Amino acid sequence: MRIKDMRDPRALTSTEQLAASLGEPKLRIYDCTTYLEPAPAESDQPYRVVAGRRSFEEGHIPGADFLDLQGEFSDPTTRLRFMMPATAALEAAFGRHGIGPGVHVVLYSIGTSMWATRFWWMLKSLGFDEASILDGGFDKWKAEGRAIETGAAKGYPLASVYRRATAGLFQRSPRRRRRAWQPGDEDRQRARAAVSQGLGAEPLWSAGSHPR
Repeated sequence: MRIKDMRDPRALTSTEQLAASLGEPKLRIYDCTTYLEPAPAESDQPYRVVAGRRSFEEGHIPGADFLDLQGEFSDPTTRLRFMMPATAALEAAFGRHGIGPGVHVVLYSIGTSMWATRFWWMLKSLGFDEASILDGGFDKWKAEGRAIETGAAKGYPLASVYRRATAGLFQRSPRRRRRAWQPGDEDRQRARAAVSQGLGAEPLWSAGSHPR
């Protein structure tokens, strides 16, 4: 599928488009890379979260800043990983990195696009629509022999992201009301459990209580 044929063409940008835009004052580029490494044997966590700052400093797209998903953009009050923080904290974090009205954001990551898409999703949750994911990420950029910088991030001027609602996104579904227990429900439960466990094709429900 071509980018222009996508439902939201702004959600993806090519390396050619980004290369042609480098140096524009309203452009904001971010490396979002995170690594999941094996946890020490004595740890009660299944893995260790390592921000990709080291690989960023070894090489990144010129002008890019670095975003630390777990360290700065996740809820610090829970042991669960990658939980989105409170809205005010999320707005402040993006603002510290120069994301605000009038800028266009390009997000990329190394090895997989899932870290870049996570930040795209979080920006979308705040109603920020001017964000794109770099098609192919840093791997494609590097393979094409495009310009690379090294060293620490220089950052962008402070800005402010203000939450605004986006129609059709992140809306709570209405709760389904549970109906009262009815005769035959126990048979239906046993039948569904048998199917899920692969226990043959013979029906386990009684006459007159066929699963709906």
